[in-house]
Amino acid sequence: MVRFSTYYFRVEKIGESSGINDPDELIAEADWKSLSEIKAINHVYLEDLKLLIQQIEK
Repeated sequence: MVRFSTYYFRVEKIGESSGINDPDELIAEADWKSLSEIKAINHVYLEDLKLLIQQIEK
């Protein structure tokens, strides 16, 4: 069994920096996606897609 955690953060991008400070190197991937890009991703957990759409549409 492989265990993992996914965390989503609501942020506002300002400037050109990615703003990622990960001294423990726990972040495997960080990316800025539009709503259309998020909808196009093949989500393993459909509840993640619902959560992301709800948060973006706020």
